[in-house]
Amino acid sequence: MGAFKAAIITDNGNAMIANAVADIKTIRFSKVVVSSHEYPEDTVWSGLTTLDGIQQETTPTDVRISGTSQVGLRALFTNANVSEKYKIQMIGIYATDGDREVLFAISKALQADEMPAYVGAAPSSFIYNISLIVSRASAIQTTVDPAGTATVQDILALEEGISGLRVKIEKVYHNIIVTVPTSWTGSAAPYTQELTVPEIKVGDPAEMWSAVDETTAAADAKLWNKMAAMIDCAQINVDGKLTLICKNKKPTSEFKIRLKGVSGS
Repeated sequence: MGAFKAAIITDNGNAMIANAVADIKTIRFSKVVVSSHEYPEDTVWSGLTTLDGIQQETTPTDVRISGTSQVGLRALFTNANVSEKYKIQMIGIYATDGDREVLFAISKALQADEMPAYVGAAPSSFIYNISLIVSRASAIQTTVDPAGTATVQDILALEEGISGLRVKIEKVYHNIIVTVPTSWTGSAAPYTQELTVPEIKVGDPAEMWSAVDETTAAADAKLWNKMAAMIDCAQINVDGKLTLICKNKKPTSEFKIRLKGVSGS
């Protein structure tokens, strides 16, 4: 999982707090967005009024006030409608006081999460718990939009309150590159090969795709595509083991494949 810097309230966010207190207005968090734009380190973060490269937005699923100055909110992002992978470089929190909506706070990634493209298997998701230090926390409204989506954590929090359950469930799928050696077994078809891949688990979709990308040499790309085309299926019968099966021709060279939908890290 990625890591993010402490959230910074923008100048517009602080101005909204001051106006809310003076005019007896209430601030409500309207949305949380994620951006793939990688800002330089010398950016004046408090001066940002919007984020470049916004990829997705969602409604906060939970807003809570602790004490007089700490506000926490939770946001869920899923890849159900993501066609191209991207890195989550920034998280932005927007708020409204009834008159206007502003970029209230931002958090920059120290280690960015990668949102994978949806490949037709079970959707992946990231859940972010964001903590803000607000000097006048009483100006924040804790009401959550009922149209928001309940996260796994929301459901578990409810169960914990009922039965004392102390369980947290999060599952994020990743893509990995696997090298396939020439050690196929069988003197005749079908040929099989069992690979040790610690990241895979029984139940992972682990769909096979070409490992070719923009950095792949033309000769390697031609070889990898040719060899991968000979694999008829891949099976995960035991955690950490991937079995490849070729029902006709046996690959004769080492090559690489991409597994999309691996739950281990």
